[in-house]
Amino acid sequence: MLPDLLASALISMTAAAQLQEFRKLKGGPFTSLMMTGNLRTVAEGIYDGLIHHNTDASRKALDILTIILSFSFGAGLVGGFSHMFSHYVILISTLFLSIIWFVFWRSRLILSKEQGK
Repeated sequence: MLPDLLASALISMTAAAQLQEFRKLKGGPFTSLMMTGNLRTVAEGIYDGLIHHNTDASRKALDILTIILSFSFGAGLVGGFSHMFSHYVILISTLFLSIIWFVFWRSRLILSKEQGK
């Protein structure tokens, strides 16, 4: 087990890296650490989409809602499996993130080959 101070430091560094790395979503500003702001953006986008028929706002709301639901699903999955796998439950997250990384890497590789033609 890690001492509390070291665990807190690692979480802080991870949060800082996340905040720095994920600043934009499809060209627009996005703060992945501030879920209250993201929930407001989703609500505003749904309202603008339904009432004002703004398709761009609807798409943005759907993108952010997808991120929120994905995070919630992952947190629920890890929480559900934690009693079965104890400290090794982190391997489930690692597996899913590795799969996602591979899919993104492969799609960027294919896209760069297509642009090279």
